Amino acid sequence: ANMITNAHGTKFIGAWDGEAAISLIRTYMKTLTGGQYSGVPYVRGVLLRIDRDQGDPEFGDGTDPAALVFVTIVEKFDLTRYLPGGFGSFLSFLFGAHGCLPILALRWGLIGFQFPFRSGIFLMSKDADAINEMTHVQRAIVTWNDTSPLHCDVLMSPCYITQADSMAFEQASFLNLQIGPSVVVDLRRFKGLTYKEFQRVALKKGNRRNHHDFFAKKGGTVHASRDFKEFDPGYARVAASLCASTAGQRAKKGEVPILCPVTPRLIQNITEEHKEKFRRVFGVKVRGTPAGSAVLFEFPKSKLMTSDMQGLLHEIARPTRAYFAMLALTVEKALEEGYDLLDFGPTTLEPKLDVGGRLIECRAGYHTRSMLMRSLLKRGTDNFRSQQEEVEARMRAGEKEEASPWRSYRLPYVESDFQTLTEDIKTRYRVEKKIVPYSEEKAPDNNVSGKKSKKQLNKEKRKAARKARLAAQRAAAAARDGDDQKSRSRPSANPTIAPTND
Repeated sequence: ANMITNAHGTKFIGAWDGEAAISLIRTYMKTLTGGQYSGVPYVRGVLLRIDRDQGDPEFGDGTDPAALVFVTIVEKFDLTRYLPGGFGSFLSFLFGAHGCLPILALRWGLIGFQFPFRSGIFLMSKDADAINEMTHVQRAIVTWNDTSPLHCDVLMSPCYITQADSMAFEQASFLNLQIGPSVVVDLRRFKGLTYKEFQRVALKKGNRRNHHDFFAKKGGTVHASRDFKEFDPGYARVAASLCASTAGQRAKKGEVPILCPVTPRLIQNITEEHKEKFRRVFGVKVRGTPAGSAVLFEFPKSKLMTSDMQGLLHEIARPTRAYFAMLALTVEKALEEGYDLLDFGPTTLEPKLDVGGRLIECRAGYHTRSMLMRSLLKRGTDNFRSQQEEVEARMRAGEKEEASPWRSYRLPYVESDFQTLTEDIKTRYRVEKKIVPYSEEKAPDNNVSGKKSKKQLNKEKRKAARKARLAAQRAAAAARDGDDQKSRSRPSANPTIAPTND
């Protein structure tokens, strides 16, 4: 655990500390056993230790470890699930994972985790060149896959652009493709602020609604605890049901299904096997009925919190704004407890941006020997790119009136955000030197173009009108004082003669 923590630090975006990572890996290894009776049916977890002596990558002798790697293997990855409408259902019946002739089902290897959605490669050497080391590790994973009885038709390794993984894909013969961005709330600049102050500084005016009060007026209650049964005695079953409801809603919209669905046994094992200090339940009820829940994974040494396994009962959650209340209250909790980053993941982007998130670009390395699959994978990323561009355009639409540099969605990358930094990355992402904490004296907008926004012009007009009104009042008061002085100095009609000594 210490080797993982100390290898390249815990400050870059996407960093996990070793103890929390090892605890989560052990939990998944006990849960994802493969086959029909796995904690998630037909999903298997595999742990690799990559050694520099090129020994057995699945076990290694530990003499010179380079990396620890966790792989989630989906044994029956059904391609027909990604085909919409009746045509997809027809192909699923004939050629799907449970069809008559399952030729459209393959074995998919996710080099990482579904919850949280992150790369499963943990480098263990502090002095090594991260990109070069990552390249060798990725090549070793491909070698293992080519010779393993658990051979996967496709290997997929997701990561942030801030991680060394994304910089090594091409050198390791992986396709380096853009996937949907993740929404991360960056709280590092706002330490010491209350949540209301954070809203005023980081959010656009239209996003500062008090969702919690509205939710409470509709009969909503909030539960956050490390004891999952405090939310509901049958939490594992309830949470899996809520996640299934959300998955159904996404399927109706044509969204891509997740690789590893949430099951009661998966939830149960997280509550029993994952260390208590690294997880908690965050749930909401409406008049006693569970309306939504999420599992908060915590990485204290990295000062990172993630919100995963989000489930909603939409028929009661939507009218009460339960989802928005959950997002806002999670941000408030992370801010109060001193976390640097809160990762909401890559789905449902707009509501997460509205509560203070920023888009962090994500990439995935794909390795497959099939030319057909390579072509399909390249084509499939177009949807992710267009999704990100649409959201970014919506956020930019309000910039004419939102010139503050502290708005959360406009925060820049800094050097410490990256696991390793090259000159190309500095230029491409306009990386700044260091984080500048928010302070009141730096709050005024820095309009480098010299053009004033409509908001600034209106403010100046109001200020000028107020000054003119005060000047008029002072002039009127001065005029009244002058009239009073004249009336006092005017001669009286009955003058009094002062006595003399004569």
